[in-house]
Amino acid sequence: MCRWRRADDPDAAVVRAALAVLAEEQGRVLRERALARLADRPGLAWAKIVRGLYVVALDGADIGQVRATRGRRRVRWAALPPGWSAPYRLCPTIEGAAMILRGRRVARSRDDHHSRPPAAF
Repeated sequence: MCRWRRADDPDAAVVRAALAVLAEEQGRVLRERALARLADRPGLAWAKIVRGLYVVALDGADIGQVRATRGRRRVRWAALPPGWSAPYRLCPTIEGAAMILRGRRVARSRDDHHSRPPAAF
């Protein structure tokens, strides 16, 4: 399971709430609707790029030649620059997309030991 690197992270409560919403939903379509509700949270913009690939970015962030804006809509992205660092991340799952908020990195946890996050998904 992915966790925030610091337990006292100010956005951790928002992420826990987001994951709680996703945990309630059953099925892919319902999970996408749950993620769409997360788009109402300040600072979060997301889009489904292609089947099975999502991008989450800071609201207003410039990604290539595209500006991320809050809302549930498909967008066409310009070529992505190398190094998938903040202010956006690419995610292969809706659950992973929900864990990324405001460009913060998520670390994979093993027995509550936080390791370094992967460079790319």
